[in-house]
Amino acid sequence: MGQEQSSTHPGATHSPQKVPYTKSSVERPSSKPKREKAKLEDIVVVSQKSQELTSQTLDPDLETLKYIPLVRPILNASVQVTPARELERLEKFDLRPALKLCSRYEDHLRQCSEAVAFDQDMLASRIKEVDVNSTAVLSAVNDRHRKLVHVIAHLKKVEEMSFTLRRIDASMKKIVPLIDRLNNILPEEERLDPFSFEPGGLSINN
Repeated sequence: MGQEQSSTHPGATHSPQKVPYTKSSVERPSSKPKREKAKLEDIVVVSQKSQELTSQTLDPDLETLKYIPLVRPILNASVQVTPARELERLEKFDLRPALKLCSRYEDHLRQCSEAVAFDQDMLASRIKEVDVNSTAVLSAVNDRHRKLVHVIAHLKKVEEMSFTLRRIDASMKKIVPLIDRLNNILPEEERLDPFSFEPGGLSINN
């Protein structure tokens, strides 16, 4: 064992596994760096996974979002990077039928708009005619109303005159007997002819 140690070159290096267990190798300081102790701040505690939230604890808005159906775009190229397959589909997509459909739909909308515009013009003209006729009827009604007001005023005057005549007739019926009594009291040569309400029936002789 001593011969093997003397045969090795003093400057040769040996791996830690091939170094013989001798006094010099034990006392020689190790080339491995010492591991530092972990600090309290560097310690990470891993806790158990929390339980998933149930539907009762979820926000009502999030719960409603679950029932919204998933809608995908017709062409994925409008929302993401177009892959090679999408480009091939676009190249194979014939635009002429779609253009023809759009042009026919445009013609249909134009015809509908023309029909609606014609109906609107007809309605506007009829509304104007109705407005003119209603104005004429209103003016005629106003004229009739003014005439009726005038006639009502005359009827009120006639009624007042009739009431006055009735009062006069009642007063005359009361006065005639008194006149007859006074006439009878007078002497015969001073008496008056009897009163009469008929035309030409009243005469006074002095």
